[in-house]
Amino acid sequence: MRTKLASIARSGSVRDVLTLASGRLGAATVSFLSAPFIARLFEPVHYGVAALFIAIATPAALILPLAYQNAIVIPKDPGTARTLIRLAILLAAILSALFLLALASAHFLAIPLPFAERLGVWSWAVPLGMLVLALSQIFEGWLTRTRGFMPSAKATFLQAAVTSGGRLSAGAAWGSSIWGLIAPYLAGISLRLGLLAQSAWQRREPAENIPMEPGQLAKVARQYRDFPVYNLPAGFLRALSDNLPVLFFAPVFGTAAAGFYAMADRLIKAPLSMGAMSIRRVYLQRASAILHRGGDLKHSYVKVTGYLALLGLLPLALLMLAGQPLMELLLGGRWSQAGLFAEILAPWLYLMLVSRPATALVDLLRQQRPWLAVQISSALLRAVAMFLAWQWGTNEEGVLWGFVLGGTPPYIWLMFHISCLADKRSNDITN
Repeated sequence: MRTKLASIARSGSVRDVLTLASGRLGAATVSFLSAPFIARLFEPVHYGVAALFIAIATPAALILPLAYQNAIVIPKDPGTARTLIRLAILLAAILSALFLLALASAHFLAIPLPFAERLGVWSWAVPLGMLVLALSQIFEGWLTRTRGFMPSAKATFLQAAVTSGGRLSAGAAWGSSIWGLIAPYLAGISLRLGLLAQSAWQRREPAENIPMEPGQLAKVARQYRDFPVYNLPAGFLRALSDNLPVLFFAPVFGTAAAGFYAMADRLIKAPLSMGAMSIRRVYLQRASAILHRGGDLKHSYVKVTGYLALLGLLPLALLMLAGQPLMELLLGGRWSQAGLFAEILAPWLYLMLVSRPATALVDLLRQQRPWLAVQISSALLRAVAMFLAWQWGTNEEGVLWGFVLGGTPPYIWLMFHISCLADKRSNDITN
């Protein structure tokens, strides 16, 4: 057993996970340590508006590259991967400009837009946030392909440092404000984009120097058209679904309720998601190598899923049993509601952690259609459950339970489906 554990510790997968997770967990540490001070410097109402800005920009950013960034890791040919990057960047630039034009047209024609009144002047910054986030996803795809996990980790850590540091400085100098929360966030994601772009350029492959053939963009776009057809709506629905509490709480219960949820998300959901995302990216690269050389994909999938299930048990128990008192101790009494939200979110976060290998294999096994079905059903079930809970007169906690329970069945089915598919693929290779 000791020999086996030592072998696991020395494996490339573990080193890559630790490298990527170091930046994400470092960023989570910065966010965690700064949260008590930010919670005392900013009002929940202002924090809720900033959370609303991020909840709108994040799902919208997934639309810009039309999900072609998810395909960058797949091709064996580096020239095809290069073309996918160019295609994704071009689409992101065009669609972000069109979004800004539509926003300006609506403003000129006095057409009311959802959430525009609560965001105020910061509505004009949404296209910028979308573009920066979209370009970051594209360059992350290339760094994942080339195993550039250290640059990605450094960029993630520095983003958190700039965002948290800027918010602390603004809050200490000028008190609670919306701009003191949103402006540092934009500065942080812009810095991260610059670092990712620089690292991606430095890690370009020899094929980068080969001129692109005429019509290559259109050819690659058709070759990987299943990504905009299936991955795009699936990714958008997933991001939209994950942000439903903020989008629902802000107009129904007020921006303060959205702020409580956002703070709970920052302290518990974001760190766990960062660690899980690190594992997903590394496992995607490793699973791709296993698939290309004809290895046992089912064994790898079951092993990684089992490790994650064991890893998440302690955080799950801690959050469910002591989420509220921990939040009150850390943030102060006025953020007690965030602790209740943390306790409710614990089972969902555990499922998200355990299902990361399954979500990674969706792209690799080209299971975009089932993945889209999962996202549609998850978003619909969540929306219906939250709406019914609200109609029955429950408070924010009851609505949040609807969010958690509504999203659970589709992901359990996905894990079982991917397991069966990986087993079939392994048996086909063996036979």
